[in-house]
Amino acid sequence: MSLRKTFVMTMVLFMAACAGHKPPAPVVQKTLKKTFINPISKPLKAIKNPIKSRALLNKNGMWVRSKLGAPAFIHADRMAKIWLYENKDCRLNLFLYADDKASTVFRVLHFDARDKQGHNTDRDQCLATF
Repeated sequence: MSLRKTFVMTMVLFMAACAGHKPPAPVVQKTLKKTFINPISKPLKAIKNPIKSRALLNKNGMWVRSKLGAPAFIHADRMAKIWLYENKDCRLNLFLYADDKASTVFRVLHFDARDKQGHNTDRDQCLATF
């Protein structure tokens, strides 16, 4: 076999081996939505001490769950998590990041609030509805 045929065969085998490799899928965990009405989900005027943006930032996941309950959806990677909270008024996307590679503590470093149509809305007003 000529050198050219050997090279072509090697490249075909190499490309075939690479084509079969797929990166691992991200870990996605879904939680069931609550089937009861959350007593905290009242109009803004009825809530005495709503959570403010500045209070939520840099808090760990345990603190968030104690204040907002379980998220409706969780997407988890090794170093980051996205938690989705939603109610009839708005959706909160919380972005939690690990303190370092060895840490199991994740903290809220960013979050956004969206209305039901997906447009940005006031974060503090949305937080107050949870």
